[in-house]
Amino acid sequence: MSKIFYDLIKSKIKNRPIENNILIGTVSSLNPLRVTIIPGDTAVPAVSTTNLNGIVAGSRIVLQKMLNQYIAIAILGNPAIQLYRCTANQNLTTADMANIAGMVFTIPKNSGYYAINTHINVRNETSATPDVKFDWAITGTDYYTIVGRNCRGGEYAATNSTTLTLTRNSAGHGFTTDVYYPLPAVNGNSYVTEQFIVLAGVSDTIFQFRGSQVSADAAKPTVVSGYSHIIVNRLSMGA
Repeated sequence: MSKIFYDLIKSKIKNRPIENNILIGTVSSLNPLRVTIIPGDTAVPAVSTTNLNGIVAGSRIVLQKMLNQYIAIAILGNPAIQLYRCTANQNLTTADMANIAGMVFTIPKNSGYYAINTHINVRNETSATPDVKFDWAITGTDYYTIVGRNCRGGEYAATNSTTLTLTRNSAGHGFTTDVYYPLPAVNGNSYVTEQFIVLAGVSDTIFQFRGSQVSADAAKPTVVSGYSHIIVNRLSMGA
């Protein structure tokens, strides 16, 4: 091999250019951070930085590609409204609070105000069984309650009537307070709603919706329908 050719190869290796591409992607998961660059394609792992306050699944972010690594360097925006749906019908058969699967969300740090609207369809499956109660398990304490927990439930339209009975409408409950809702004796779907508004703090906060029977009756389950869901709306506050 001639010295000229050898020096040429050596210079190409030594001075190999580093990729420095700027891309835009959509966050598909936070832990670990994975980003979809082309819609419908497989999400790729990314390195988080300190410039991502308020990032959530669905956020549009700026990525810098260096060699084979994607580095998240800025956030472009977040989806204003997100939906969290109960994953399937869930039986409540004890008086111990149980997480309602799928009905959990995170308020990211320093991300602003959020209006939470919880919509629950619940029924007694067989004969007269215990009423139901709900609360919230919260991981983290760094948030501010702007509008307290407003609750309405126990409504039931009888099969041959449009009259609603057993109505409950109350406000100001703490998140960890068990709120009780009366249910019809058997197989009548009741509609429960809970709303509140919170302000994010300087660390993430996880809100998990939970439920149980008031008095345990394992043989006669209380059913939270898979149609139940939470709508989380990030707000722009007026003057």
